[in-house]
Amino acid sequence: ARYQHTLRCATVDVVEPRGHDSIVHLTLERSGASTSVVAVVGGMPPSVGAVTGIQMPADRLHFFDGAGRRIEAT
Repeated sequence: ARYQHTLRCATVDVVEPRGHDSIVHLTLERSGASTSVVAVVGGMPPSVGAVTGIQMPADRLHFFDGAGRRIEAT
């Protein structure tokens, strides 16, 4: 998969283990209070408080407004 969108640094706020994967809540650096939620499949998820680098394929990104409504790509 091509990675067209790269976020270099994020701080791990919450890790929710679910067995086969983990849901990780991140605060993105250089974005103020912007938060992302990602699913980490396999392996060990990062620890709370860790600063980690992440890459995400642009076609798998979903954005939501402050009320939780999905923002459609334009």
